[in-house]
Amino acid sequence: MKAMHSLKMKCNYGYSALRPAIFLMVVLMAAACSKEPAEVPAPGEAVWVNFVVPGIEQTTEATKAGEALAEGTTVRIAAYYHDPGNPQLSTHCKEVTYCVRDGKLVPCTVDGNGNFIAFGGQDMELLSYAYDFYAVSPALPLSTDKRLVSKVPHGVDYATSVTANQNISTSKVQTVSLTTLRRRCAKVDFVVNRADGVTEPSTLSVDELTVGGLRQTCTNVGINSSVPAGVGSTSYVLPGEAFTSSGATTASASAFLLPTTGAAHITFDYKLSCTIAGSKVVETLNGSVANLKLEGGKSYIITLSVRLSEAGLTIVGWKFSTYSTDIGA
Repeated sequence: MKAMHSLKMKCNYGYSALRPAIFLMVVLMAAACSKEPAEVPAPGEAVWVNFVVPGIEQTTEATKAGEALAEGTTVRIAAYYHDPGNPQLSTHCKEVTYCVRDGKLVPCTVDGNGNFIAFGGQDMELLSYAYDFYAVSPALPLSTDKRLVSKVPHGVDYATSVTANQNISTSKVQTVSLTTLRRRCAKVDFVVNRADGVTEPSTLSVDELTVGGLRQTCTNVGINSSVPAGVGSTSYVLPGEAFTSSGATTASASAFLLPTTGAAHITFDYKLSCTIAGSKVVETLNGSVANLKLEGGKSYIITLSVRLSEAGLTIVGWKFSTYSTDIGA
């Protein structure tokens, strides 16, 4: 009996010694589970999510102007479990690429530059939980760690937005209205015209414009951050078909360019087709601006005026504007 009592005491003592360890294990398991979605629906209860994007916002110092997304614009939407540390690979859930058709986002496929290939695929399907949605337009690919946009080149209307802490319920279909996309590149309108008060050339059109002195193509850009102003010089070419004629002696085109590094030395090389004294000729004009600063989210108008002189086609002057505010000449 004494031996039995001794054994019972040892067992009780062993259990008591284990109680703190067992308690610690329970706490750790609970903590681990708390990082999972609060409610995981049974198979088949996932929610189809539709998205509405209001448009693109362009900002200047004192102006905010929104505009609808153009038909054919592509958008990549990535969903992450809600976390102040987003975006990161560990919280990345799903991403779908869309194209604007009749004012709505329709799933589609895109190439490696975010260009539309074909409509197809399905809307996003998510389990019930709180998510952060990151939108990138055009639908440029993300880096492998899902934290950055792999490349942002010149010539694209690059815009982003984040819509945080959106609760997806257990309803079968849910619509999420995303935050308005914010434009990250500079929109530049190039205008070429005949100077006032002259009759020659009688017609004027642009065959090509090469803009030089720009920053290099950006790589690894934060999904919801401004495009960093980098160092380096490169060029961007606008072909003749990018220009639209307005009358016989005015042509214009728009381009989206990456921000410059402060005030940059920008060059402009124009190849123009003209009619002078009834004859068709091709003229090349070169110019530059020593201190032109292109900022993301701002619009610029760069106007080149020309006339005929004894030396041939001559630049009368340049005009540079940010919206309606003259910033130089």
